[in-house]
Order: sequence, then structure tokens, then C-alpha cells
Amino acid sequence: MKIKKGYLLREMAGGVNVVVGVGNEANTLKGYVTLNDSGALIWKVLEKGASLQDVVSAILSEYEVEEEIARKDAILVIEKLKEIGALDD
Repeated sequence: MKIKKGYLLREMAGGVNVVVGVGNEANTLKGYVTLNDSGALIWKVLEKGASLQDVVSAILSEYEVEEEIARKDAILVIEKLKEIGALDD
């Protein structure tokens, strides 16, 4: 999986992470999506191209959480990114 061209993660004032569309994707997204810190971590891993297990491993290395919870969180964020059209399989 990899983030599509035309979608960017930006940190706004106050440390808020948002996904925005640029170019033609700005018309598709029509606004922005807010990500928490773990969502931003997932985004950064997916920017490089990653499997679900790669994403889960990144969460486990950053946070003290059980693998089952990391996997559920990863799946939720990945599904949201697919929903907005920001993710290639």
C-alpha cells in the first residue's frame, strides 16, 4: 500500500495533523482529514509503501500497545485513507 500522489500530510499550528489534497485531488477531497499522532505515524509509513504488517510493526515500535490493538488501529486508519481515495493498494 502506498499514499497516492496528490495527497499530503501537513502539521498545522498547535501540532494538528491534517491530510490535504493538492492539484486535482483537492477537488476530490474537498477539505481535509485530521489525523492524531498514531494516524500520522501510519501515514508516514505508508508514504514509503508498506504492508499492513509493516504498519503494525511501526506502531508497536512507537507505542506500548498490544499487537491486536495496533492491528485494529492500523486497519481503521487504512480504511479511512482508502475511503477518501488517498491510498493505492
